[in-house]
Amino acid sequence: MRVVWAAGAVTTRDVHQQILRRRDIAYTTVMTIMGILTRKGLLERRLQGRAYLYHPTMTQEELTRSHVAKVIGGLLDRFSGPAMSYLIGKLDTIDEAKLAELEAEVKRLREQRGAHALPFSQTTR
Repeated sequence: MRVVWAAGAVTTRDVHQQILRRRDIAYTTVMTIMGILTRKGLLERRLQGRAYLYHPTMTQEELTRSHVAKVIGGLLDRFSGPAMSYLIGKLDTIDEAKLAELEAEVKRLREQRGAHALPFSQTTR
């Protein structure tokens, strides 16, 4: 995926040549992996001449966010107490700028939640 993200659009041969610079790998292995990534929806391909041209369906950041959401979401669904305690404990290790961003996001969410919430007396009618 790094090769595809760096180039934007590639053929299997392009990817194979890039990987060969770092290690030995069979062309058919690269072709198989490109097919798997296409079936999983991470790549799209279109025929260009006699070869397929592949391009990513999402950025590296979008893919990372998707994976993090699945893992963290699963942990919070199953083990919300321990997961939240761990995450809160990790706040001590992040820099002040990131902590300020998180505080601003929490404030925004609270304000948004407050704007949509009805007073208790209106919800019990």
